[in-house]
Amino acid sequence: MARAVGRSHHEPGVASVSSAPVSRSGSVDEEVGADERLDGKVVRAIWKLSRLRRETLRVIWTECDPAGTGSLDKDAFVKGMWRIDEELRKAQMNQHLSPRLYVRQPKPAHPPKPILR
Repeated sequence: MARAVGRSHHEPGVASVSSAPVSRSGSVDEEVGADERLDGKVVRAIWKLSRLRRETLRVIWTECDPAGTGSLDKDAFVKGMWRIDEELRKAQMNQHLSPRLYVRQPKPAHPPKPILR
């Protein structure tokens, strides 16, 4: 059974991870309301799966939670996920480009002749 976002029993208006029914199409039957927020611990657990550096995730968190509330609303969470995806695309592009950027020139068969005497 998949895990989905649902209401927390600890704090009203802050969502936490709980089990929710999942349809055969893979979509979650429960939605997060506009007034609900995801707790920072839940977001951290999800975002750590990206394997981005902590510093990068910290910058993204600051962009998404500028008021320092320690939780994200739905729009801020989506923005953060988009930024994580953007960083992963950048890393993938750099990985594909790096072999081309660091092509070594072959060493000459004999040492160069001195021009100045």
